[in-house]
Amino acid sequence: MILCDQMQLKVALTLEELSFVVKCPLQGHRGVAVQEAGIWDKEVAIYVTTLPTLTDLLGGDSVAPRLIACGPGGQIVLQDMSTRGYKTVPRLVQLDYCHSVVAVQAVAKLHAASHVAMETGVGDVTLAGREVLYCDRLEKEMTQHLAPVFACLADELETWSGLEHYATKIRLLAANIFQHLKQAAKPSQHFNVLNHGDLWANNIMFKHDKHGRPRKAKLVDFQTSRWTSPAHDLHYFIVSSMDHDSCTTKLDNFLEAYILTLNQHLETMGSQKQLTMQILEADLKRTAIYGLYVAASTVATKMADENLDFDSCEGDSSPYLKAMKSIRYREIMPGLLAYLEKYGVFD
Repeated sequence: MILCDQMQLKVALTLEELSFVVKCPLQGHRGVAVQEAGIWDKEVAIYVTTLPTLTDLLGGDSVAPRLIACGPGGQIVLQDMSTRGYKTVPRLVQLDYCHSVVAVQAVAKLHAASHVAMETGVGDVTLAGREVLYCDRLEKEMTQHLAPVFACLADELETWSGLEHYATKIRLLAANIFQHLKQAAKPSQHFNVLNHGDLWANNIMFKHDKHGRPRKAKLVDFQTSRWTSPAHDLHYFIVSSMDHDSCTTKLDNFLEAYILTLNQHLETMGSQKQLTMQILEADLKRTAIYGLYVAASTVATKMADENLDFDSCEGDSSPYLKAMKSIRYREIMPGLLAYLEKYGVFD
């Protein structure tokens, strides 16, 4: 879902050429909807207030591009990280284990700093963490979008040999999908952080060493961040971006890498709080429906033909159905359903 316009701006000075990324509010009816939902104001607040506070807590180690300025029309001017050696992977590439760990370490730093900011009162992340999608005033619009997508997934799975049994279970979930997702989005009783909210590979930029190995990662696009369990970001990333081998044979190591990095940064910043695998696993089970949503929507759009138009469909589910028929989607979906079934999404 496109929630803003983005461009690259290069400025030639006497001694050097500077490059920036400029994000602008959407125009038209979609732009009005984004403004009314508070999505744009949220992202502005994150870049202006939240991320600088978290960067200070992390000793200057920023997890995102630095804000350069805010324009009079609401534009956000950011560092162009591509000039500093950072780049995204191609859209259709699923991340290997090394890239996945570097990405989740950056996420863990964001999570740890946000938890400490709220715990100590150093920074207020209330606006940054405010829910903008799964709230009562958007129930009608969100249901009109979500229900047909889940219905398409059920229809398609009925035609896949060996996966037909998932179709009935998904139809049952689709009947009340907004409420399921709203419940899953609520903060955990145990441990909460500022989630990125749209954590797929296209929103992660990597810097590699001379051998092509990933060493650092930066996160971009914070329009749908929320204050809740870190399980949300982890489900989103695992389902949308990890390759099959990492997801099936190295998942435990991946989660351990996240917990280790998170707890190390919590301790460094003076927090007594530590996240355990037991608590994380419980929240992964509680929020598994969110992973199914990512599989039905984000993964479908990611694996689809680039010519399919999802942002103007307005309740028309046909682009999703076409995307779900793609060979790429058929290849990846069985493993994702097995992952989600492990966490009890169909129980």
